[in-house]
Amino acid sequence: MTVQQAHGGHEAQPRIVFINGAAGDIGRAAATRLASEGSAVVLCDGPEAALDELAAQLRSAGGQALATTADLTRQTDVRDAVLQALRWQARIDVLVNCRGVEDCRPWEETDLGEWERHVRANLTSVFLFCHEVTPHMRARRHGKIVNVASSAGRYRSSYFRYDAAVQTGVPFASSHGGVLALTRELAFVVAADGICVNAVVPGLISTERMKREWTRLPERVRNDILMETSLGRLGEPDEVAAVIGFLASDASSYVTGTAIDVNGGWWMS
Repeated sequence: MTVQQAHGGHEAQPRIVFINGAAGDIGRAAATRLASEGSAVVLCDGPEAALDELAAQLRSAGGQALATTADLTRQTDVRDAVLQALRWQARIDVLVNCRGVEDCRPWEETDLGEWERHVRANLTSVFLFCHEVTPHMRARRHGKIVNVASSAGRYRSSYFRYDAAVQTGVPFASSHGGVLALTRELAFVVAADGICVNAVVPGLISTERMKREWTRLPERVRNDILMETSLGRLGEPDEVAAVIGFLASDASSYVTGTAIDVNGGWWMS
């Protein structure tokens, strides 16, 4: 049963989902889940991304997938990627933005170049894709946008005071705070056009990067983190993808301008 069927939709065509950041752990999980539920997915990421293998896997499982690469911070590249998706399926029903950079220098070593690197990768890319896709959604008076924003933009950058791991920094946190502000404001601007805009805010998720960082932590620190997390464990990328799938579906038809924490009860609001 597809998402459309499960929630009362009877569309003859699959939902078309464009995923900006499909090469990352959460992007891959979202693509896999949405494709398995009947969506046709456009996989987009930077020039270094290896998306053909993922697209082949999705197609071999019976799904529809198109792989495209672009400099996600350049307007011309973003426009070309969106046009390629439209040539493939003629519309975009859902835009998922989950691409960004995570590594960050300490505050004392942060210069303007470091600041701009994070703002362009984490915030400007989201703006560019939203700006290119919303006119097409407006023309059809329907669409869903789901932005994935770090909890650093909502609460704080680190889970604990420790120099070696699970820290990001001021530019990273500031850029993701901007993603959450963009989500709220854009949701208000495009609501009358039938477009819902929401964000997903993952906590500590067992991505490849997080696994590496986790092993570097002393056991005592790991235990302290798990004790502060109500569910007592790290999350999985597919658990974030499940919430993305909800916000992409008809089940979230009265949800817009909000940010949903997926953090196992680490920080409750």
